[in-house]
Order: sequence, then C-alpha cells, then structure tokens
Amino acid sequence: MSDISSELLKEVKIKCGITWENSNTNTLITSIIKDGLAEFKKRFGTVNIETPGSIHKLFLAYCKYNYYDQEEDFEENYKAEILAERMKYEVQFYEEKKKNTVS
Repeated sequence: MSDISSELLKEVKIKCGITWENSNTNTLITSIIKDGLAEFKKRFGTVNIETPGSIHKLFLAYCKYNYYDQEEDFEENYKAEILAERMKYEVQFYEEKKKNTVS
C-alpha cells in the first residue's frame, strides 16, 4: 500500500460508500486502485489521476464500478468520457512529439 497515497485510498473508499476501517477492505481497495492505475496507463498513457479534474473523476468511477464487479457497465456508461479523454491525451502526445522533433 506504500505507493498508493492515503488520500487516494480515502477518496476511493468514499466513492464506493465504504465508511468502515478494515484491513481486508483496504487491501481490496488498494488492489482495485493498482489495477485501475495499470488500466488507465494502458488507455491514456501516463496521467496523474490524483489531480482534480475529469480524469480523476473517471478514475474514481472506474474504481467504484470495479468494487461492485460492474466493469462492463463502466465501459458502456462512460464511453463518451473515455473517448474524450483518449482524444485529449492523444493530442497532447502528438504535440509533445512534434515539439521534440522540431527542437
């Protein structure tokens, strides 16, 4: 759990409606967060999911759906947001690459 901030753990637990403190629950949520980080890196590249904004909200929703074993519903319900974030990060990646090749 050392690489997951306590603030992120707290936020995900709140999003999932978890109001109790239990080491098994914390281990489960930490695992969900780690899976989510890997999934978001695959989808969007390196992003900061702890900074408030649309990617942060999307990450919290992903964790909630994962906690309730509803990953397939997340895909369907957040398709537009996922595509919008992908396009945003693809443009940023293209601009970075373009800037680095010009220099």
